[in-house]
Amino acid sequence: KEIKVNYYDTDGKTLLKNEKVNSIKDILKFKPEKQGKNFEGWYVKPDYSRKFTDKMEVKSVLSLYAGFSTYKADKREFIILGKGKSPTLKTSNWGAVV
Repeated sequence: KEIKVNYYDTDGKTLLKNEKVNSIKDILKFKPEKQGKNFEGWYVKPDYSRKFTDKMEVKSVLSLYAGFSTYKADKREFIILGKGKSPTLKTSNWGAVV
């Protein structure tokens, strides 16, 4: 079954690409890039309330909206106080397993 896909940018209006594909896996191959952003996937609604997956039922025309995130390094410093003899700390391998 042929599917026409319209890929939109985060504003929901700017068309990044449109193409005709034959499978859902082909839909997921297009991954746009934006400087300083990480592509997080495609969404079926412009408000990002539903992420597109390869398990969804698809009609002959599909509009998808790009989801991007911005990475910022966490530069905070932490100081751990106490003697560290809590059974919770021991069970969690001293905080390694949460």
